[in-house]
Formats: sequence, C-alpha cells, structure tokens
Amino acid sequence: MPRPFVVSAVAILVLAMPWSARRALAQQGTAILTVRVTGDGVPLENAVVRAGPRGAAARGAATNPAGLARLTLPAGMVTVRVTLLGYRPDSTLLTLVAGRDTSISFALAPAAEELQGVVVTSARGAKRIEREPTRIEVLGGDDVAEKTEMRPNDLRGFLSEMAGIRVQQTSAGSGATAVRMQGLRPRYTLLLADGLPLYGGTSGGGLDLLQLPPADLRQIEVIKGPASALYGASALGGTINLVSKRPGHEGDLLVQATSRDGSNALGWFSRRVNDRFGVTAVAGAHTQARTDVDGDGWADLPGYRRVEARPRLFREGKDGSSLFVTVGATAEDREGGFVTGQRAPDGTAYGESADTRRGDAGAVAQRLIGSRTLLQLRGAANVDRKARTFGTEPEHVLRSTAFGELSLSSNLGRHDVVAGGAVQRDAAQVDERGSLDFTFVTTSVFAQDTWHLATPLALTASARADHHSRYGTQLSPRASLLYSFGGSWSLRASATRGYYAPTPFVEETDAVGVRGVRGFDALRAESATYGSVDLNGRVQAVELNATIFASRVRHPVVATPGAGAIGLANATANATSRGIETYAVYDLAPIFLTALYTYTDAREPQLATGASRREAPYAPRHTWGVDATWEDPARGTWVALEGFYTGRQALEDNPYRAEGRPYVAVGFLATQRVGRYKLFFNVENLTDRRLGRWDPVVLPSRAADGRWAVAPWAPTEGRILSAGVRISTRPAGDGRD
Repeated sequence: MPRPFVVSAVAILVLAMPWSARRALAQQGTAILTVRVTGDGVPLENAVVRAGPRGAAARGAATNPAGLARLTLPAGMVTVRVTLLGYRPDSTLLTLVAGRDTSISFALAPAAEELQGVVVTSARGAKRIEREPTRIEVLGGDDVAEKTEMRPNDLRGFLSEMAGIRVQQTSAGSGATAVRMQGLRPRYTLLLADGLPLYGGTSGGGLDLLQLPPADLRQIEVIKGPASALYGASALGGTINLVSKRPGHEGDLLVQATSRDGSNALGWFSRRVNDRFGVTAVAGAHTQARTDVDGDGWADLPGYRRVEARPRLFREGKDGSSLFVTVGATAEDREGGFVTGQRAPDGTAYGESADTRRGDAGAVAQRLIGSRTLLQLRGAANVDRKARTFGTEPEHVLRSTAFGELSLSSNLGRHDVVAGGAVQRDAAQVDERGSLDFTFVTTSVFAQDTWHLATPLALTASARADHHSRYGTQLSPRASLLYSFGGSWSLRASATRGYYAPTPFVEETDAVGVRGVRGFDALRAESATYGSVDLNGRVQAVELNATIFASRVRHPVVATPGAGAIGLANATANATSRGIETYAVYDLAPIFLTALYTYTDAREPQLATGASRREAPYAPRHTWGVDATWEDPARGTWVALEGFYTGRQALEDNPYRAEGRPYVAVGFLATQRVGRYKLFFNVENLTDRRLGRWDPVVLPSRAADGRWAVAPWAPTEGRILSAGVRISTRPAGDGRD
C-alpha cells in the first residue's frame, strides 16, 4: 500500500474520532459535561461534583489538578452540585443535549465558618492548606487590608505579624530593609511574586521590600527553612511568595498623607472581560521628604520619589488550560545621609543617594493532558539598575535574572506527582569594580511526590539536583509529614537540606555599597540542614500553633570590614539557629485577637578562621506581639490596636553599646466606611520608640567600611501619624479587602 494513502487514511480516522464519539453518545442519549471549579481564581482540586436528573441517582467525580471534572450523563435537565470543605456549596440546573459536549464553571466562595478555604501555591500546585504536608504560613484577608491602610507604600508592616520573622533595617542611609527568618541572615530569604523570581533570582537587594506596594496583594505565603528543593540556590532560609488578586469587577483608589511629609497614591483595577479573560492593574506614586527626626543633622527618614505600575492578564480555557502574563516597572530616586546644610563630625558634607530603574516580565501557562496530568510552563526575566553615591564616591550596579521551567504534575491514585526541569541565569555588573561581575547559569531537574497514605496521613518527598556554573552540582532533598487527628488538629514534621550560591551582595553592602568587596572569587557554596515539628489545632474559638525548629549552616560567608573594604570568606565554624515559635488566634465576632511569641538562639562564627562563635547580631532572643481588632459591620467601623516587643539583641561595630535595649512598638488604626468611601486614621509607633532617643545615630568618626551611622537596631523614624481615604468600586457587601 502506498505510504501517502496510509497517512491519509490515518489522518481521516483521527479527524473522524471526535465526530464518531459524539455520534455514538447521541445514539445512546448521553452527553459529556465538563465542570471547572475555582476559588478566588485558583483551580480547586478534589472538589466533589455530583450531577444527574432530579429523582435519579447522581453520578460523581472529583476535580483534577486543573480544577476539572468530566461526567457522562443522560441527556435532558440535570442538577449539578459542587462541594468542597471550607467553601460554600453551589449548584445549578442545566439542559444537556445528546451528543453535545457542555462546559460550566463554578467559582466557590469561602465558607463563613471556622474552617476557611485557604488555597496555597508555594509548594507546587494549588492545595488547601490543611491538606499540604509542607508547612506554609499565610497572611491574607483582613490582615492584608489592615496593613495596606497602615503602610500603603511598602511591605515592611506585613511580615511583622508572623512568628519567627524579623524585618531588619540594614542601612541607616538608604533605609534598606531585609527579612530574617528564624535567626538566619536576610540574604538567605528569597522573594517571589506569584511563584516567579520577578525581583531577581539572587538575594541581596535590601530595597526590594521598600519598593513593593501592597494594593494588589491577595495573600502572602511563607515557607521557613531551606526551600532549595522547591526554588533552588537562593532559598536557603526560606521563601516569601506574594500572591496577587485575581480578576473581578472591582477597583480601589487610595490616597494617604503622613505627619512626616510623606504621601501615597495607589490605584487598583480589576475586570473580568468575559468567562475566559480577565485583567488587573496596579499603579502608584509615593513621595517622602528627607527628615531629621532627632535634630542631629542625619536623615532618620530617607527621602524618595517613586512610581510603579504592574498590569496582569489572565486567561482560563474551558479545557483546563490557563495563561497568566505580567509586566512591571519601577522608578525611584532615594536620598539619605546628612540633610542639606549639615556636616559630618569631620566637617565634610556627606550624602547618600540610590536611584533605581527596574523592569520585569513573567508568564505561567498550563494545559491539561488527558484527565489527570497538567503541563505547566513558567518563565520570568528582570533587569534592575541602581546608581548610588556615598559622599563623593559613585557606584553603578546592573543585575538581571532570566528563568524558565517546564513541569508535569499528575494525580496517580493516592499520589500527587510533580517532575520537571528548569534553567536560570543570574548576572551582575559593577562598573567601578569589574572583578565582582558574575554570570551564573543553573540547570535543574526536580521531582516531588505527595503520598496520601490514609485519610489522616500524608507524606511529601521532593528532591532537586542543580548544576551551578560556578558552585558545581548540588542536591537538595526535602521530606514533610502531615498527620491530622481529633477533627481539627494536625502535626507536621519536616527535614530538609539546601544550599546557597554566594554573591558579593551581603547585608553589609546595603549600607556601604558593593564596590569595596574583596574575596568574592574564593568563596564556596554554603549549605544548610534543617528540621522542624509543628502542631496546629483549634479549641472552640481559639486557633493554636507551636513550632520547634533547628538549622545549621556549613561554610557560612563572614564579612569583615577593613580600610574602605569588606572582606568575604567562608568560615570554618558553623552558623546555627534553633528556637520555638507560638501563636494563638481568637476569633469571636466582633473581636479578633492574635498573639505570638518567638524564642531564637542564633549563633554564627566570630571570624572566618577558628572555632569561636558569637550570638548572631540583630537577632533578638525574645519577641512577642499582640494584635486586636474590633469591627461593627452594620456601622462600617473597624478598629485595630497592636503592640510588638523586641528583646535584647547583640550589636556589631557599635561604639555606644554592645547590646540593644528591649522596646515595645505600638500601632493604632481606625477606619470608617461611608458608602463607597473608607476613611482611615493610623498611628505608627505610638510610644515613639526610636534609636535616637537612647543613643546617637551618627558615629563619632567614620567607620573602617565607610559608614557614618550605626547599624539600626530599633526604629529610626519615630511616631508617624497618617490619614487617608480609600474609594472602592466593588459591589456593596463584598467585604473589607
């Protein structure tokens, strides 16, 4: 038989198969119904779909990882009902035509009951939080709305309500801020947006948290401890994933002014174009005057002017395919140091500036293969250019990241399996010191299996192999166990290993720049082992959580200041951190109360050589916080009062004291809704706890590394009052956030 005839015959058969199948269904009087289930725009897995004619037995199926379920049903009128624990059930009537495929979508709303429908995405795949063996902490809902109104210009206030997390100011000049997780250095924390490295694939950018407005945040997901098995070389201490809101029919305009000559304007827009397409966009403009709070000539509050914009496009196909695309741009000019007309103790004029221009783009596409396998492609790229000055010394740094990943996830009975590969390129160029330039290329393969052994027991085992162009091949395994008992209690245990690829950008370079770094070319990879046990449960209206954790970092990079330079070297001694985290949430309307406490014992090498270790600087042993809110929905009134205690902490290179004194920072927020308008009044640091009240901020002489100010261990800006209005276009009754 001639080959062209064979090819043509096969093609005809393939094309005829769907028609033949539909004809067979029509002859049988049946039809295929495809149901898509989402929650807040995220596909919901394991939702139960039941459908059938009234008075007859219903047929059922569970949704797959794409949120899809398919049923073959008799033609005619049928009732379709969807249920999932933690969400309000939904149902509808529709008419099926024999031989014709029908698709329908359900968007489930969280249930107004004790167990809320929280879906997390940081551990690969969208899962309800109580079914995820990996411990993921979530800040969302009213907490996001509250912090947006307290501090609409950046993200610093958001993470302070999580146990084990400390937001640390790393530079008195620029105000650069970074995040310590469970006592480890801030450079080990990876910041993501919708699971993508839009802000760079390597840590060390201390201005990131100060340049990200929260107007489009749906929730913040945090994984503590090495997450290298999930995200590679930059997640040795953990990850913070900023999850954006999904499209709806809403919008916000927020305008705020502060008592320290600051102003913020944010706009948020969201629309569902049709049942497949949606768009969101956020844009903002922010200004802050350079302010000397304590009268010593130093700008305790750096000045800045910033604009940013980020649109997003969403597409959802009825076949389970989806596409998410985002682009973003930020431009900021920031200045600090001594204010105009003031001089340093040696009589010289000294100012600092940091001008940022950043652009990024990212996309996530997924398609269903068969009924249970999901193909996902993720990609991101960003460019960040900073021009800084330290007195008369300039510094120009260009950093970039390009990332691509392809993965397959499938449900195989009791197993949820993910496997894939990734490639990432990280590069930096320092104009004033070319020996610090680098280009890292990392190729990776990874696999993960979540095994639901029985109803109360699940195990996740994952591993990632990275080949790093400079630091060689690294293997990062992780295992997490979940045991649920007593109806509302769960026990999680995790053990993991990870690594970090050092760069010239460390905490010390936030204050003095990177151009003076020495020793980068001799560094080796840092590695860490970590373990934790977490207990979570509920007693009536009180949710309780307690965690024990311990970590050990081998070959940690130590920074040693010298004459106009910072020397980097791997230490021979280990850095360690161990401790306990606890928090409790009391939810009995109209009062909502959160209390947290953390004990951290963090130690690191004193010097690069030798076995001596010291208490890790700026890592307090004891911290606690209380956040109380009261709401009267009928009147539209909402009030919040919070207080956070920071205990004694070791300091570094501070001539005024070796140990920071304990302090309590108190905040207050009151809002009043009037129709579409919400008026809010906020007081940050009500008790005016600030560094300048206890010690001078300015050093008596310039430090060896070039600093003119101490490293901040307490707030520097003092009490700030602010007021504003939030104008909403969302339908009445949609809730606060």
